[in-house]
Amino acid sequence: MASIRKRGNSYLLVVSMGYDHTGKRRATQQKTVRPPEGLTPKQKEKWLNEQAVLFERECKDTPLTVDKSITLAQYVQIWLRDIAPDKLAKSTLARDKQDIDRFMPYLGGCKLADLKPEHFRNLYAELRKQKNSVTGKPLSECTVEGVHACLCGILSDAMEGGFLSHNAAWRTYKYAGKKKKKQN
Repeated sequence: MASIRKRGNSYLLVVSMGYDHTGKRRATQQKTVRPPEGLTPKQKEKWLNEQAVLFERECKDTPLTVDKSITLAQYVQIWLRDIAPDKLAKSTLARDKQDIDRFMPYLGGCKLADLKPEHFRNLYAELRKQKNSVTGKPLSECTVEGVHACLCGILSDAMEGGFLSHNAAWRTYKYAGKKKKKQN
């Protein structure tokens, strides 16, 4: 709730905007209002509370500016520290860490806002060329698909956090290889 402070015959509404991704406090939003003449003290209090709620909604609904300088590697560190432990099971998180190790050398230095579908298509093509360290065979299509799913999940969380306006990884994965018929 916005705080209300009396200042002479006007009132100052102050809304806290929380913290940014680095833990620094965002600047508060302020607005000065003057209640209409002729209101009783009870009506004035009700009017001020309504103005405070409206101003807080206005501030909170205003989209945050995206930090254009943050790289995928920096965001993944934030994601692993703050989001993933509360969102994913331990086994899923362990699998996602393996997938992160696979895509980080290719996309880690790219800025989040600059990621394009071509980046992901090139990544998947490179992953299909890699050999499995245990078997020596190329990575399976399921592994490449898992990397895609991991990336989509991370970038979706980046969208929710206000770092991105859209998820560039959506609809970029195309299955490569032979289609297998379902066993009846």
